[in-house]
Amino acid sequence: MLPQDAIIKKAETERVDYFIKQNSHKISQITPYLKHDIKDYIKYLELRIFRYNKQADYEIKDIKLVFDNFKNPYILATFEPIGFILVSLINNEDVLVDMFADTANNKIFSKIFANDNSKASFDLESLSLTEKEIISLENKQKDNQILKNLKTLQIDINETLNDEKLKQEKNMMKKISLLKTRANHQEDDWINYDPNLQLFTAEKELPYAWWFKLSKGKRFFGYQEQATLKTHYLNLRLENQNNPELVKMYDWRIAKCNEFINAGLCHYIGLGMLLLYSEYFVKYGVFSDQQVQKYLYENDDDIGKYLFRKNHFGHPPLVTADFVGDLWLKHGKGAIFTTSLYMKQVAESFIKENRPQGEELPITIHRRSTGWIKPWKWIRDGYPCMVFGLTLPFDVKSIDYKNTKGEDDMQGHAIVVYGTHDNDTKMLCHYGWNGSSQVLLSRNLAGQLWLIGVKRQGKYKTPRKHFTIGKFKCTGWEADLC
Repeated sequence: MLPQDAIIKKAETERVDYFIKQNSHKISQITPYLKHDIKDYIKYLELRIFRYNKQADYEIKDIKLVFDNFKNPYILATFEPIGFILVSLINNEDVLVDMFADTANNKIFSKIFANDNSKASFDLESLSLTEKEIISLENKQKDNQILKNLKTLQIDINETLNDEKLKQEKNMMKKISLLKTRANHQEDDWINYDPNLQLFTAEKELPYAWWFKLSKGKRFFGYQEQATLKTHYLNLRLENQNNPELVKMYDWRIAKCNEFINAGLCHYIGLGMLLLYSEYFVKYGVFSDQQVQKYLYENDDDIGKYLFRKNHFGHPPLVTADFVGDLWLKHGKGAIFTTSLYMKQVAESFIKENRPQGEELPITIHRRSTGWIKPWKWIRDGYPCMVFGLTLPFDVKSIDYKNTKGEDDMQGHAIVVYGTHDNDTKMLCHYGWNGSSQVLLSRNLAGQLWLIGVKRQGKYKTPRKHFTIGKFKCTGWEADLC
């Protein structure tokens, strides 16, 4: 062993020992569920996330025992410089991974790790981590499909711990981090690491998957909430106060925003991403000329443009608030709880707008329901899809969310799937949230209610030139050639 390697090994041992000592209370909650030594498991967690992104020297930052609605146990680990991983303590599988998550500036993670006794849960209803109380399904263990799924795939952590190639790669990244630290005279090893510039490559991806990955900022994919839409419509109402017809429309829209102020619009945001992808990369004319003018505008986001340019891609336009707002309130008629058939009709209503009756549509919208949801098949065939997650046996009327009328409403979560990894056992997703554009989600958490997919129809027709490279406009097909 070289002297530097011996020094690194000693420092690593001391680092892990110190972490265990500082987090003894949280680790004492985890150990009853562990079948391995905690030191080995920490090394396993670090190697596990490193295998997805070998451009960062992941070191464990914090750890917590987490339960889902069925009380299935998990370890949630966050890392320096970036990222988190959720690992099942039933089968050692990393079921949720975001190797680029900025947990230090995330409000939810700040609450989860506020202190040793702060609560954390993995909500199967929305497929997300939360500090809030979630619906308990402990009394429905016979329906615990997650447990059944996890038991079908037992992962031996020793395979990772004994992977010499992986360990050598991580050791090399450690040396590089140390060199950067000394060169910059910084105590912080991560001073030169910019996670926004990193792209994860899955085993199978859609063509032009880079657009999903780099659409981190809200305006790139049209993210909206009821609160932001309410502000938008209040401003428009003021601008059009002398037009009674428009005032009436905006009053109705504002009332809808108030009625569902705490609900999410993830299914409309996800549908919007499918339509944007289709307009940019699949075929000309998914948007009408009027829709292009109303919903897309010149990119003034210098940081966002930099991310595309630095990764050698042309940058796309930005998306107005009216895009998701109209999908929900105009084409979706203000519905929050929707079925796959309903969302299919919303998409078709959007595509048919401003189009001669009977004209062939550029894309077709497809839907699947429970039992037929296979997003990996859509990716294999080269088509994007959106899945609405709701792990059964949730009732379609849950106690997790009440609208302003006091009525119970389901609050699952819709995600866009654009790749698969680890032999199709994981889906590469855009979660429809700011910064959550490269998330890996295990198939073992599958319990989705429905899927919406899009396919090209008819002959190829080159898409519009929505992208910009320098001073030149180009199509999405050309945007990855710069």
